[in-house]
Amino acid sequence: MKGNIVRPEPTIPPITHIGYDKNEDLPGFSYQDPKESVCIPFAQTNQQPTEGYQGEDFYIEEFTDAKIKEKWQAFSQDPNAAKPIIELAKSFSLSEFRNTGTVSPIGKIEANEDVNLADIRRPAFFGQSVYNENIAKVDDETYIVEFTVPRDTYERLHLKVYTPIKLRGWFIEGEGILDNSGNKTHAIAIMIGGRSIETTAIHHPDDPLYVYDSETKEYKGISYPNEQKTTEKWGLRQWREYLYALNRAGFDVLTIDKRGHGISGGLTASDTGEQAEDLFRMLDQLESGNGLRMLASTGELFVGEQAAGKLLRGEQAKSVSVIIGGSSQGSIVTAWAMQKNFTEFCPYNNPEGRCTSSYGYNIKGTLMLADFAAGIGYMEPVYTLLEGCLRTMENVMFFPSSEILMSVDKWPAVFFGKGLWDKYVSVEGTFEAYKRATGLKELVFVRGPHSENEYGQENVIYMRTKMVEFAIQTVVNPGIEIPGPADLKSAVCSSPPYWEPSSKP
Repeated sequence: MKGNIVRPEPTIPPITHIGYDKNEDLPGFSYQDPKESVCIPFAQTNQQPTEGYQGEDFYIEEFTDAKIKEKWQAFSQDPNAAKPIIELAKSFSLSEFRNTGTVSPIGKIEANEDVNLADIRRPAFFGQSVYNENIAKVDDETYIVEFTVPRDTYERLHLKVYTPIKLRGWFIEGEGILDNSGNKTHAIAIMIGGRSIETTAIHHPDDPLYVYDSETKEYKGISYPNEQKTTEKWGLRQWREYLYALNRAGFDVLTIDKRGHGISGGLTASDTGEQAEDLFRMLDQLESGNGLRMLASTGELFVGEQAAGKLLRGEQAKSVSVIIGGSSQGSIVTAWAMQKNFTEFCPYNNPEGRCTSSYGYNIKGTLMLADFAAGIGYMEPVYTLLEGCLRTMENVMFFPSSEILMSVDKWPAVFFGKGLWDKYVSVEGTFEAYKRATGLKELVFVRGPHSENEYGQENVIYMRTKMVEFAIQTVVNPGIEIPGPADLKSAVCSSPPYWEPSSKP
């Protein structure tokens, strides 16, 4: 007797194996629609309130600057346990990232010395047929810029170095952002790259991010420059596409290598609080010209008073419309900058420092890629100890303590863009920061790892598109709310159906 065959519903495993860069099974949410039936994995929070916790807000109360230092002080009573943390902290403190110029001598400079700005690679350098990057199209609108800033606390107290540092990068003039009425608003997008990102480093399009090891059955990242000597730093093509997209949307784009990176001076690359202050120093110098040099595409050099106000279109440092953004370490820098501008800032790494009130620059919002806004409560416990050690022994601020999460509700606009298996801050942490934000906000998750450059081509394009759309709205239409997820599951399952290639089911 024939009849209809009843097939069982497919069972969805509670975990999914991901490739780069964790190479492990992760739990996730089951998701099913007409196009796919999968388990979407995500990085979860390891630190949980202790049994019997009596406080009201664990991730705020237990991860303030004071609590971090208290935990480190208790832990450091065991010298053997403390030793590896101290060694790690020292490696953070005295660190520089300088790959620019290792493949091609064009663009190689001595970053801690006086330099000829004409020796720095311009966007046109990346228009060569071997690279063929879009950023080359904006060469005529680009100035090589150099700002003068003071040493950070670590360099002053530990290295006894007091000479100023030069920060160098690009200022790309934009045409203005169009509103619905056809009017243009000029605004500056200040974009800060992640740890080890160097604005003018070479990324050859044929070089892969990772290789598959058939013995271990794992995907392993490739360190550049390697024996082929074709790439100086992987990820720069994608990063420059973010800059190009913002500029094509009408923004003036200012990007520099952070202190201790690439073509900028400095002997340490890690003080994010000081790097945040650099954003305001740059705006002030664009107005005053003090400590500023600019080289136009025509070869004309502007110094000091000649440069004063030239790129601000008649505005002042505190009146010009600005959005700030960054990825990974750059997101920490921008988070501290938002803290300085809208709440208060305390130099937690400097025993002689004083807290400051809000600065009051005209910052419209922030773009947080691979963000750390939720702070170390949503990270592995070792980072709490590392940050406590850095602040007390090395006089360096790196990771955010919970003061950032406490103040995100003061920010006028914030965009969170994150890979679902970010190995640093959990997805739950980013969702918590998103929930606490009260201004214009958007949350975009994609199926990929930590770095915004490593999501896979489809996800990189998706993230870039959403980020630019949000940036435009912060300037011309900030009053219209962007619908968002009601809970963590809907946030995770709202990720587009693109997988980082090594993790595609």
